[in-house]
This record gives sequence, C-alpha cells and structure tokens, in this order.
Amino acid sequence: MRLFGYGIRRFEVGRRLRSFVRTIEPRLVEERLVSWRNVLDYVRRGRSGLPPVDAGAVLRQRASDALRRACKDADVVQYECPWLWPFVAGSAPRVLIAHNAESLMLRQLAIGTSRERAAAAALEQRAWEEADLVICFTEEDRAALRDEHGDRDAHVVPLGVDCEQLQPPDPDERATARARLGLGDEFVVLFCGAWHLPNRAASDAMRSWARARVDRDPPRLHVVAGTVCRKREAASGLLVTGPIPEMRTWFAAADCCVNPVVTGSGANVKILEYLAMGLPVVSTPFGARGVAIEDRRHALICDLDDIPEALDELQRNADLCCDLGRAGRQFVCTHRTWSAIAARRRELIDVHCLGGAAS
Repeated sequence: MRLFGYGIRRFEVGRRLRSFVRTIEPRLVEERLVSWRNVLDYVRRGRSGLPPVDAGAVLRQRASDALRRACKDADVVQYECPWLWPFVAGSAPRVLIAHNAESLMLRQLAIGTSRERAAAAALEQRAWEEADLVICFTEEDRAALRDEHGDRDAHVVPLGVDCEQLQPPDPDERATARARLGLGDEFVVLFCGAWHLPNRAASDAMRSWARARVDRDPPRLHVVAGTVCRKREAASGLLVTGPIPEMRTWFAAADCCVNPVVTGSGANVKILEYLAMGLPVVSTPFGARGVAIEDRRHALICDLDDIPEALDELQRNADLCCDLGRAGRQFVCTHRTWSAIAARRRELIDVHCLGGAAS
C-alpha cells in the first residue's frame, strides 16, 4: 500500500523542507511532496482555517513519476479530501473519504473569501458526484453533503481508536504522571486538540470557566493541551500547554475530559480517545456527534453553558466518575476498534470498486 501526503504539518515546520519517501511498516510506504511552495502556502493561509484547496492542481504539475505510476497501476485510489480531485480524476476506481462537509463548514465559519469558498464548493461538488465510492464519518455529514451537492449513494463508516494502545493508567502510572507535571490534589479537567477553529473556540470556553472559579474550593485545574494554542499560558486554575510531544502523560494525570466544541464538521477523534482511556467525559451534543453514546450512561452530555455544573457534579461524585469511565471504555472497545472499521471499509471497496459481492 502506498500512502501519499501533500505539504507539511505544523510540528514539521523547520524539520522537513524537501520531499521524502519513508517506510512506515513493511507493507506501507509514505511519499510526501514538500517544497518551499508548501511553506509559503501555509503562511499565506495562516490561522484562517482555509484548507489547501489548490493541492490537486499543484499535484498535476509537480507529482513524481512514481506517484503517477502508482495511481495509474493501483486497483483503488483513495483520497482523503476533495481538494485532490483534479489530480485523481483520471484514475479509477476512486474512493473519496469525506472527513467533513467542507464547503458547508467554510461557509458557516466564514473561512476565506467568497471566491475561495466558491472554488472549494465546486471542487467538493465534483468529488462528490464523480467518485466511485464515498465514505463519510458521520450520518450528519452524509446528510449535509447530500443537501449541499445532491443525492447519491454514500456510506457511513465511523472513526475508531487503538484500544490496545489507549489503556487506562494504573495507580502507579497516574501518580507518576501527576508528579511529573507538578500537580497536587486539584481536580484536573483536560481538553486536547490540534489547531482548528472550533477547537480554538473551545479553548476560550476553558479560559472563561477557569476565571469563574478563581479562589473557589475545591481546587480545579483546566488544562488545554496540544497545538490548538501556540504558546504555554498559566493563570489561576488554567494551564495551556502549547505543543507537546505526547498526550499520554496528560491522559494519565487527568480526572476527567471535556469536549466543548459547538461548531465544525466531521467526527471528533478526541472523544473516542478520552473514552478509550477510561476517563469520564463531559461533552456538548455537537461534540458527541457521530458517537452513539448515551447521556449519564457513557458520558455527561449537556449544553455548553451547563458544562461547569456537570464538572461540579463529577468533582463531587467519585463513583459517577468510575462508572462513566468504565462504560465509556467498554463502548469504544465494543464498537470503535480499528479492526472492525477496517473490515467494513474493505467490504465497501470490494463491492463498489473491485466487483465483489455484498455479504
């Protein structure tokens, strides 16, 4: 299997400024197209949230011969966003993995100019109409894409997590993690995320909750972890870590996790990670979209303004924390393992792209 990537990630800026090929594992090779153009494009788009809409057009000019041959000879070409459509349009069969209802999200969040949003919508329209198979992550996104671009056959295969890797910490690991992070007896509320406009709004909510609890007992620490914020920030009841090398230590140290997002599209991997770690979770209904968990059985699900009260309840009720943590992990390990999700994707590809029979 050959995985192709375009451009650089935020944490790679300054490390890799040229194209490369690497073997991830024996049957999976990644080729990445990287150039100064990627860097300039990244700077141009800045923190606006505008995706690389012209990626497919760039690839038509700059793709390597090896990548062109791989697409030509492949049994299936799977692409993870509509922006690559101009490059893969000549390949067949083609599988579009629709991470989001992209044009709807750009319009709702007023990302980019009206001209840029129109170009994005046109690309997504073509990708939606002409792919041999479309896979969405949530029912909500499938419905939104049909409303935006017309009815067509599309399938929902949700995201998953590695339940073997994301094991709940034992007491020793938890104690070590809290000591390493310099934590005392405060109740730690964790929100983590990559840079993304909805995550930035959620981090602002965390700041407001921390300010509202200044000098209140029992103590509570609101932690915003990851690349959602660029720099470390500390205040009473608040810690913003900025980019960190790994999340495991914070997962082990946390008492609960929150997912206070209210805008965006696609599915939230973070809530699956929280649940897999056996942590009690508080989420908005929007934050729990695409994850069929039940309020007060697997998590506490409430409106954004009610999250501080839900956190108060968890902080007072250790038994509720334990019950939610156990039920949440059981849900993920039963319904959201990668093996089950991969089997469903393979079944759809066999039927719609390789001429197999439906089971």
